Amino acid sequence: LGITATAAEIDLVIGGTSAFQAQIDAISIPDEEDIRGTALYSASVSGTVTLNLTTFTAFYAVLTGNTTLAVNNTPASGKTFTRSLKIVSTATESLTLPAAWNVIGTYLADTTVNDLQIEFTNFPTVGLVVTVYINQLP
Repeated sequence: LGITATAAEIDLVIGGTSAFQAQIDAISIPDEEDIRGTALYSASVSGTVTLNLTTFTAFYAVLTGNTTLAVNNTPASGKTFTRSLKIVSTATESLTLPAAWNVIGTYLADTTVNDLQIEFTNFPTVGLVVTVYINQLP
C-alpha cells in the first residue's frame, strides 16, 4: 500500500460522445496503520481530557467524574477522518463536548455504553466541521 497517483484524467464515453470527464489531482491510499488504527482504553477518566487525533482511531473510556472532551491535531485543509469512541459513565458523570461541534443524538450517563462516531472534516474555505453521532449500544 502507500500508492499515490497524481494528475490522472478519466473519460467516460457513451454512444461515441464524451459524457463525463474528471480530473483527479491526487489519489492517496492510506497505509495499513491508518486502516487498522490504534485502540486506546482508560478505566478512569475525569476532568478535561485532550485526545491527540493522530495517535488513535478508537477509544474506550469509563468516566469516573464529570469530563470535558477536547482534541488536537485535527485534519489539514481538504482532509477528513473519523474517530470512534465508546464512553460509559459509572453513575451520573457528565460528558461535555466542544460547543462548535454538531451533535446528533444524546449522551446517557447511566452505565449505558455510548458509541460516538466523530467525523472531522476540514473543508477548503469553510474550515473545520465536526459532526458527532451518538448512539447507545445494546
